[in-house]
Amino acid sequence: MRSPILLASLILLAFIPRPATAQRVMIRAEFGDRINRGQLANFKEYAAGSRRRGRMVEIVAHDRLFRTRPLEAYAESWALSFYLSETQPQRYAAYLSKTAARRAFRDYTAAQRLADFTSVFGENMELLESQFVRYVKGLK
Repeated sequence: MRSPILLASLILLAFIPRPATAQRVMIRAEFGDRINRGQLANFKEYAAGSRRRGRMVEIVAHDRLFRTRPLEAYAESWALSFYLSETQPQRYAAYLSKTAARRAFRDYTAAQRLADFTSVFGENMELLESQFVRYVKGLK
């Protein structure tokens, strides 16, 4: 199985900053805000209530939360994908390439998922989670 944030990640790939062209500027003006306001609100409500530390690691490593609490899982995945695409677009693209290169329908263990993630974003998951949550909570 692929990483649970892959779908949200692929959608956000279109928004990785690239050099501006007249066409891209017009597209941005036409589509307006890149933030999914519904998911932002869902994440902020979740973060203020039942979200606990370590959820980011859980989302990266497992699909469990998608089966037990899908709305929270999607909000967490969207928020993490948005954060990474906005703050670390090159690393995020490298991570997506790494996970997309895996053979389809093969086991993808929690340890493998975490190893792939930390190989790109570093070992300090607590710091990354703290930065990610602070960033998303600060979005208006």
